[in-house]
Amino acid sequence: MSSKLDSIADCEIDTSKKFKYIQIKVKDRDSGDHKLIVRGYSHCGFHSDILDEIKEKETGNFQFTCPGGGRIEVNEAEKSIFVYGYSQSYGQPDHSKSVEIIKKKYPNWNVTFSNDVHVTSINPGTNEHSVYRLSPVKNYKATKGLRFFPLPEQAVEGLKVALVNCQRPAKQLQHEADQMTEKLNQRRFPASPKEVQAARREIVGKIRLKENNDEMMPLEMLDQKIQKAHDNYLQKEVQKKLKKTRFNWKALEFGKSEEAAAFSLSRLAPYFAEVKKVLSEFERNGFKPETILDYGGGCGSAFWAVREQWGDDFQEYCFIDTNDLITQFAMDIMRVWK
Repeated sequence: MSSKLDSIADCEIDTSKKFKYIQIKVKDRDSGDHKLIVRGYSHCGFHSDILDEIKEKETGNFQFTCPGGGRIEVNEAEKSIFVYGYSQSYGQPDHSKSVEIIKKKYPNWNVTFSNDVHVTSINPGTNEHSVYRLSPVKNYKATKGLRFFPLPEQAVEGLKVALVNCQRPAKQLQHEADQMTEKLNQRRFPASPKEVQAARREIVGKIRLKENNDEMMPLEMLDQKIQKAHDNYLQKEVQKKLKKTRFNWKALEFGKSEEAAAFSLSRLAPYFAEVKKVLSEFERNGFKPETILDYGGGCGSAFWAVREQWGDDFQEYCFIDTNDLITQFAMDIMRVWK
């Protein structure tokens, strides 16, 4: 193995209670040698921050890639280390490899791992966090299922009746539906904080490089007004860079019934197929719900998927959406159901 790789420690983790960690594959570009290392720091809020930190720290001709990440819990009093979880950015690595590396540094500690997936949900209103552990199903056998889920005939008829009552011609509605489909296919969620930080670091680095090459006066020596103007410029440059890979995400709003009609024409069948695919998985254990809450029901795709899956074999179906126009149009489609 390259002597240059020997200068990089195999394991560096904090001794605090719980923190994020990642596996890193380090490759010496000169020799082609590589090795796997583990890094975990409590001061890093994102897994990508850990990778950025080691890239800044190690200045040799190395290539750093991340096979995955997770979390580490350390109990210093009991001398135990528990490795688990996954990274939303990099996925879940082989935690057993991390354990092997950590054990070399902590030979007298009890180092264990779990490949169960932990999912954290956050309530944006109350900021409450809930952690769910997803364990692999024992003796699970994959089965071939349908890949095509056509919209039920009653749903098709209901959509036709609802569209006939619209004020716009059918061709215009179809054109607007096609535009809606294209718009939704291109829509992306807003850039995450780590993406904004990465873009900002890149742009600031280019500005610093230009300052050094052009012998410009450092920003720290300029007055507050110029610094504020520079910050505004920097923010615009960050937004400009992110626009190349991210579209501005905005919630859909329906101001007219025809807009709700175009949305339903565009999304009723695709959303039905998505929900029906998920519900079909319950055929493995014979589960049937008694009551169903469809929050954010939209054009009613989930209703038709539920009815296709279980028929009328449920006591109550509660449909809720914050927009009155899309709710009314969904109800117009459902009127054919008796």
